[in-house]
Amino acid sequence: MRLAPIALISILAPLAATAQVAGTITGTIEGEDAVWQIPSEGDVPLSFFEQSEDGYAVTIRGYPNSEPEDESGMIEISFFASGTIQEPEVRSPRVTVSGGDPVLEATDENVDLILEAFEVEDTDLAIAGSLVTTLTPGGADTLVIDAPEAVTIDGNFQGTIPRAE
Repeated sequence: MRLAPIALISILAPLAATAQVAGTITGTIEGEDAVWQIPSEGDVPLSFFEQSEDGYAVTIRGYPNSEPEDESGMIEISFFASGTIQEPEVRSPRVTVSGGDPVLEATDENVDLILEAFEVEDTDLAIAGSLVTTLTPGGADTLVIDAPEAVTIDGNFQGTIPRAE
């Protein structure tokens, strides 16, 4: 699922008017439309990136509403990007969705994450990409093909996130 620039603007314009939004995660959960906002401020855990000699550790946190009060329904996408900024290689992807008991998780072979844009400028990371992930309660150590408790998310993410302080 790819969003055209005009569609992206139509999604972001209403969000920007209501709160400080750094980006969005859009897609489907089990075929149903879903949208999470990536806040740039607030009392909830926020997105960030850290740079090391080996690359970039990135954590993107999205919430189902533009002014979250807690972590209910939060989606967290984390990974390590190495290589060049023009063609970063994604390692150790992890997706977590909170709000349920147990938490839904997916790692490595259950996360297909592609970076389409990755640009660091001073203290900000402009990022865009897509993901398809199959989450299970507590996560799975092996590839999940078909499990009754599995949840599939297919989506896109984009935003500008700050360097960790």
